[in-house]
Amino acid sequence: MIFDPIRRYTQNVDSGPDKVRNVTGFLRKLCVETGATILVVHHDVKSNGFDMRRRSNRASGGDWFAACECPIAFESVEGEQHTTKVIPEDYKFSSDPDPFTFRLETDSPKNPNWMKLKLVDPEENKAKAVQQVKVKILSYLKAHADCSGNEIRQGVNVRRKSVTSALEELAKENKITEKEGKWSIAEARA
Repeated sequence: MIFDPIRRYTQNVDSGPDKVRNVTGFLRKLCVETGATILVVHHDVKSNGFDMRRRSNRASGGDWFAACECPIAFESVEGEQHTTKVIPEDYKFSSDPDPFTFRLETDSPKNPNWMKLKLVDPEENKAKAVQQVKVKILSYLKAHADCSGNEIRQGVNVRRKSVTSALEELAKENKITEKEGKWSIAEARA
């Protein structure tokens, strides 16, 4: 059973955890009593500031993450029209699958005669993802000098492995430097 979006079925989806818990409790009861699997589609609340929480914890109401066993986020790829990144993250009973990207191809975006979803080549996807992480890191370090890798990871909200790889590449490119476990823009140290 799919609720897309859940916001259309109850007014409590953007409330605090106590009210969201009423909704998620009912959905859990529905699963148990009917044997149905439920997919809930929920649009994240757009915050006014930079949200430091992990992606799957940003869904409004807080209790959505607590009730979700396999959170999956969909994000538009900046600068690429009709392209979406799918990020499975914080799975509770298994390891997270790798993210992937797909693109909607069509003969006309407004009045299509045909359309298809095309998986973006993982290597192309990986190179673009690394570049995006590098841009985020450089931007973060311009605003916050002398940061540990963990501080950077939290600041750019990207997985540790991706941040570590990007930091290594940026250091090889002489764009950043590391001293005593702290990273900075290379020019700032000169």
